[in-house]
Amino acid sequence: MKKILIASLVAGISLSSQALATVTMASGVTLEPKLVGDLDKAQGNFNNNFSFIQWWDDSRTTSEYDSLNTFNPLDAANWSLNGIGKMDITGDLGTLNCSACEITFEFGGLGVNFIFNEDLLENLGFTSAVADYGLDLNDPDFESDFIAAFNLDRGTSYTSFNDITEDFYSTPANVPEILISDVSGESFLNVYVDHTPDAGSFLDYTINDGVISSAEMATVVDANDLWLTLDFNEGNYSPEGDEFFGLAQGDTDFSFTVTGGPAEDNFKKGVIRETSLDLIDFSDLIGLSLGASFLNGTDADLFATGTAGTITGVAVPEPSSIAALGAGLLMLFGASRRKK
Repeated sequence: MKKILIASLVAGISLSSQALATVTMASGVTLEPKLVGDLDKAQGNFNNNFSFIQWWDDSRTTSEYDSLNTFNPLDAANWSLNGIGKMDITGDLGTLNCSACEITFEFGGLGVNFIFNEDLLENLGFTSAVADYGLDLNDPDFESDFIAAFNLDRGTSYTSFNDITEDFYSTPANVPEILISDVSGESFLNVYVDHTPDAGSFLDYTINDGVISSAEMATVVDANDLWLTLDFNEGNYSPEGDEFFGLAQGDTDFSFTVTGGPAEDNFKKGVIRETSLDLIDFSDLIGLSLGASFLNGTDADLFATGTAGTITGVAVPEPSSIAALGAGLLMLFGASRRKK
């Protein structure tokens, strides 16, 4: 029974002990951890705010930044979402910290798709029309069949299912979802620790010329400063309004899997998720409420504004220090047995 007890103590040390001691990580990053909370509610031992800027890129153009003003849902497969950002370093409990440095990141390879809006099923006018037309929502030809039946019934000439539902039922038929590539590395997030800080406000980068220059990008992204690489694991996008097909503004929540970098072993793997936000797979890190808006009156800006969020997970010291502490417990247990 005593051996089992000691084994349990050693196995649990990577979580429980870090609620009490400073966690020292790669590249001089430290953490004064919080108590680990409910990991099903993304309550790890750190929770860090960050700011970022993001943009859309249409692969069919030579420009790296494309406006939603030219977006067509039929061409959605050609568009990807990308961005850069910076962690807030405040020294507060439960936040990542380092002396005279900045922690920056880049992400990319996120796509967009459109799916049926479940809110339509709450609209009695729409559901009555479906029943009257004798249509099956699960039929792959449902949308085209509904358009044909609606036009015949109303004497109209609509060609878009979305236009019908917005004009007559005040609800968009299809809503966007952010796509994560199934191929490792295609949807990515890289984190950098730079001990010669030079990244300013990302919004300032675009004030004069509306682009981010290679020199400005270099202040954020330097391969020599790479600290952590991650793959996107799960994600949920909640649009605010239906401007520009619902892509103009909204909140996104993501989970991540750590894949490499000097700090790879500083993060507890597969322990955290956010079930209330339908992030149900156990992951390594969770990015919460990444809010952003491209909306500028009746137009869309190239770059999103109001961009901020939080990242949370369970940070641990290097495995060697955990092993040393575990060995110390075993030695202590051995000494206790000898005294008896």
